[in-house]
Amino acid sequence: MSLKKFSDIITENSIEIPVIQRDYVQGLDEKKAKRFLEAIKAGIDGKGLHLDFIFGSKKSEENGAGRFIPIDGQQRLTTLFLLYFYLSLEEKYMPQLRHLTYAVRPSSEEFFKALCKEEHWQKLTRKDIVRQIKNSSWYFLSWERDLSVQSALKMLQMIEERFASYKPEDLEKIGFEFLDLAEYGLDEDLYIKMNARGKQLSNFENFKAEFEKYIDDLATKSKLDNEWLDIFWKLGFEEAEKLFYLFFFHTTLHFYAQNYELDKNFIKQKELFDFYEEVYKDPNNVKSIVKLLDNLSKYKNLKAYCTEDIDYAQRLDFHIWSLGVLKDFDDIQMRRWQRIAKNLIRNTRVEEVDAFVKALRGLRALADTITFDVYKEIDFSSLGGVNTKQKEEERRKVALINKNERWEKVLIEAEEHWYLEGQVGFLIDYAKEDLEAFKKYKEKFFILFKGTVQKDKKAQTHIQRALLTIEDYLPSHDWRKKTFCTFDTRLRVKEENWRKVFGKESFKTLLDQIDTFEDLFELIDTYVFDVHDWKSFFINPKEHWSVLEDTRHFQIVFEDEERIFLNAGDTKPDRWKWRNAKELYTWYIFRAFFKLKPREKREIKWRLEAEVDKRYGLIYYWIAPFGSGEVGIGVEKGEKIYEIKKDPRKKEIVFTEYESQKVLKRFLLEDILSRKVDLMEEIAVLRK
Repeated sequence: MSLKKFSDIITENSIEIPVIQRDYVQGLDEKKAKRFLEAIKAGIDGKGLHLDFIFGSKKSEENGAGRFIPIDGQQRLTTLFLLYFYLSLEEKYMPQLRHLTYAVRPSSEEFFKALCKEEHWQKLTRKDIVRQIKNSSWYFLSWERDLSVQSALKMLQMIEERFASYKPEDLEKIGFEFLDLAEYGLDEDLYIKMNARGKQLSNFENFKAEFEKYIDDLATKSKLDNEWLDIFWKLGFEEAEKLFYLFFFHTTLHFYAQNYELDKNFIKQKELFDFYEEVYKDPNNVKSIVKLLDNLSKYKNLKAYCTEDIDYAQRLDFHIWSLGVLKDFDDIQMRRWQRIAKNLIRNTRVEEVDAFVKALRGLRALADTITFDVYKEIDFSSLGGVNTKQKEEERRKVALINKNERWEKVLIEAEEHWYLEGQVGFLIDYAKEDLEAFKKYKEKFFILFKGTVQKDKKAQTHIQRALLTIEDYLPSHDWRKKTFCTFDTRLRVKEENWRKVFGKESFKTLLDQIDTFEDLFELIDTYVFDVHDWKSFFINPKEHWSVLEDTRHFQIVFEDEERIFLNAGDTKPDRWKWRNAKELYTWYIFRAFFKLKPREKREIKWRLEAEVDKRYGLIYYWIAPFGSGEVGIGVEKGEKIYEIKKDPRKKEIVFTEYESQKVLKRFLLEDILSRKVDLMEEIAVLRK
């Protein structure tokens, strides 16, 4: 391996860009091309520029001439060729430039040959170089479709804008490390490896050339193409350098955010080249990212981190790990640090960039309070950017562990529950900080919120029905909308649902009264049904079903005990702007008396039709906006339509003719529920 200049290589050898290489495209990305040229210009005007490694295979021809086939560095070599070509104009002809040949495609090969012919070169000047070339008799229109040719012309235009006053010898300050694979016994496996990465290559190569300027140690520099690259190589054969580049982008962004503000579009609109200099001008940041790279194979979620659509949770997960690495935590201290930090983040809503930056900085400040021992030294007093309640819980748990180390294992078991995800403070409260009592409440909670409950809606209603026998526990969203609590595990949804219930005395009472999941049924079935008690219609004792199963996300409108509506809208658990509803009491009658007809057998697909004897006509349920007065049971007899609705102020069911709104009959709700035949006989009368 040796330091070389482009003029050395092209004088000593012919440079053959092989067929397996991709087109020359560096000139097509104007932003990156200009950045590269500006770096070269700054190197010429300053102390020079080192352009990373050039890998290749050097072979000797029979006539003694050398032939160099580049494996990695084709784009840089071609740009340097174009620079030498342009700067030679109006100077001395450089016949060695003819040594560059392009086997990528025949048309590219022909263009570069024609460009370097001395008789063509003599007619060209530095002014309007692209126009001159295109107006030359030797220029073919077919080259307009050649990607490499068009890239070369665009690059020449940008070179003219910056280097019109320079000379060829000025480029002698630009060099790179030259590696002849044959000298190191390397074979074509590396050739294939280096050329199988596709068009994402240049993004990484451009940054790598820039980043290496901040590393003085040659052994460390070599890791970029060896040990570190191999980590990403194992993640994805064809996208290794793309993954490597994304790692640099995300991690550099995190360093940047420690000292600079980010707006909501920064992450999507900025490129790594826009802000990396601000980060790596600080030698400490260079040392930090080198240290992270040296330990990167230990990070288990690396592929998820190196994606373009990474979310804030994934960013903070890596940030937590990286802080532990930079603090030199051993395995025990790393587990403790990650446990606390992840509990804080999993229970903090980080949905906007401002919240992300605050959390990022807060975690950094928290890590800085620790030197060797996480539990003994961690200081939460000035921690910001995280949920205040969770911060206090973590402080409290650390204190318990420091008093009795047996707490740690039991707390971890509770924190890893699929719904709790780190927040277990209410169980500590129930146990009054007694370890054995905590174990008891933890186990009872695990019985209640067992794993199968997560996707079993009927099992979920058993918990809700049993808890309702103890108390009206429903959290309110506004003055009339309430929830029986969905089991969705997204943080915002949890905070609007069960987390408003955990800690209540009624939930503790429920835990105290069960030893098995089946104990819920006893609570449900011993509840006394009272037609004047709205809770009875949800609890539905001694029945295997509940209207809760038909309530979307378990959300209701509770205007008063006589006007209760079940969510029948097409919404998500964290969206409360729904209107379509079922009325509680009429829907209960419909569910209790009728079997729902399969959708494919309904006369009108969207309507909830019942399976009934034809002599009763067609019976169905109307879903309508709550408060509209239309919600209820419908009956069609011939061309007439009748409605069974609840009086909005009484527990009375009104039977009306739809068009005339003529009241045909009034039923007391308790009479209908006690004797189904009363309702069916009245429906049958419509046949007359």
